[in-house]
Amino acid sequence: MRVPRLSRMQVIARLEATIGLLSGQTGTGLVPIKSRWGKVYEAWVLSLVCERLAQDEHATLVLVRGSRLALRAKGGWLRKDLPYLEIDHPNRGRGILTTNLYCLTLSHELRGAPQPPTRCDFHELDIALVDETADPRPTHKQVWLAIECKETSFTKNFCREALGLRRELSMLRSPLRTGFTIWPMNYVPADPPSSLCVYSTDPQVADYDPAGSMFGVRFIHEPLPR
Repeated sequence: MRVPRLSRMQVIARLEATIGLLSGQTGTGLVPIKSRWGKVYEAWVLSLVCERLAQDEHATLVLVRGSRLALRAKGGWLRKDLPYLEIDHPNRGRGILTTNLYCLTLSHELRGAPQPPTRCDFHELDIALVDETADPRPTHKQVWLAIECKETSFTKNFCREALGLRRELSMLRSPLRTGFTIWPMNYVPADPPSSLCVYSTDPQVADYDPAGSMFGVRFIHEPLPR
């Protein structure tokens, strides 16, 4: 007998409870009730990221700049004047965990960082953990962790997309320490050594993990709760 997945409201309630428990603040309003499943999945993955950082990395999470956290409806630059999750990691120090963040690319830096940046100079990260000192327009060097979320069938195009993003975040080289102890990875063959993960509800995403591991990309199957 197939177990039906939870409703949007049930998933959102669970996410808000997780964020609230870990941050010591309310997560109410995290996701609008009428959001598409893609946005709900993004929030679900965010809650898992918070749990892993707290449980595996012994990081503390605090909601700052307000008492209500809400995910962005679309991408944008870093806004430190709005509520966000502050991460205090025992090895890496303090970082900012947010969603739908624009990040300036490696190719932008190699071209001399022309201003203002055009659409080819930045990419949107579904979930991002960046250094506390990150600029309003974060650079690839200020990214600790980037996560892509795919609540859909996973195709080879998504794999190529992730590998392209890996190159825009760093160059391939011998493994370097990420600063993370266990999760998501403690070494990556990339400079700067940012971690990049791709989550999908489709089990086929795991088929691409062997190739991704060669470049510091994790492909992770994570279904929505039932």
